[in-house]
Amino acid sequence: MWRFIGIPLVIYLIYVCYFHQKSEQAEIPVAELIKQMPPGAIKSYISKNSFYATEEMKRIRIPASIILAQAILESQYGTSSLAIQAKNHFGIKSNPEWDNSDRHCVYSSEWDNEAKKMYRLLSCFKKYKNVRESFRSHSDFLAGRSNYSDLFKFSPHDFNSWAKGLQNAGYATDPDYAKKLISLITEYKLYRFDKALKL
Repeated sequence: MWRFIGIPLVIYLIYVCYFHQKSEQAEIPVAELIKQMPPGAIKSYISKNSFYATEEMKRIRIPASIILAQAILESQYGTSSLAIQAKNHFGIKSNPEWDNSDRHCVYSSEWDNEAKKMYRLLSCFKKYKNVRESFRSHSDFLAGRSNYSDLFKFSPHDFNSWAKGLQNAGYATDPDYAKKLISLITEYKLYRFDKALKL
């Protein structure tokens, strides 16, 4: 009897607790959420990857601050399973209909705008040979899609407009995505890397 009632009940309770925790996390103010991230780990991530960000900024004219902030957020500063196993630091998805590259499928958190909460979804992402390839693919992804074309009207030194533009263009479902990027940029002074590109 326990197998038929108890086990499904336990699974249900785990499910409810998990999503309750997710919805609580979504209600934490953005600035507080950023401060909860381990600064030492983030500074180490920035040190390792700032070269790739400035390299892409000079090639494509996306602010290095935006590239780094997105990488920190999307890859959980290089600690996510997607970053470790697939070298994918930007959550770039793979679609079998138009993409025959190697794929890495994992559950990801997506925002349900009607329910106003996060939910879990099995998604397939691109798999890269190394981190540098992931940074390059991210730049090409933004530069090669029409819904992001308006972003390139902004100055590479205007990270605020880029952050808001990315959210408006649908890069992420998180309604606080732009705020999180801007908070990371200001907290870790990522805008200093934008100065590597002379206007």
